[in-house]
Amino acid sequence: MWKAIARPVLLVVIYVSLGVAGKLRYVRQDLVLSERGQSVDGLITERVPHAHGLVLYKFLVNGEWFTGSWSGGSWPNERVTVTYDRANPAVNVLDFYPSRARDTLAATAVYGAIFAALAEAVLRWRGRRVKKGL
Repeated sequence: MWKAIARPVLLVVIYVSLGVAGKLRYVRQDLVLSERGQSVDGLITERVPHAHGLVLYKFLVNGEWFTGSWSGGSWPNERVTVTYDRANPAVNVLDFYPSRARDTLAATAVYGAIFAALAEAVLRWRGRRVKKGL
C-alpha cells in the first residue's frame, strides 16, 4: 500500500521542488512588488522578432528612464502600466497583480500533480509490458 503511494508522492515533491526553484526569482520579485510596488505609465518601445512575443518597454521615475522586457501581446508605442520597486526601479514588471506570486506557486503545484499522474501511468504501463514480455 505505502509503496504504491510513495512513488507518486515522491514524483510530485521532486517536480514541485524543481518548479518552485526555477520560479523562485520571479516569486521573490512578485512578493517585493506586492509590498513596495509603485505603478506608473510606460511605453512599449520594441517588439523583438522571433522571441515568443518579447517586448521592450521604458518608463520614467523621478526624471530617470528605466527599461524592462516582457513576454506579452503588446505592440510598439502602446501605453502600458509598469509596476516597479520603489527602492530599486530596475526591478519592474508588466501585468502585475498582488496575488501573482501565490498563483505562480499554485500553478506549479497543479502541474506537479499532473506530471506525477502521467509519470505514474507511464511507469505502470511499462511495468505491465515488461511483465508480459512485450
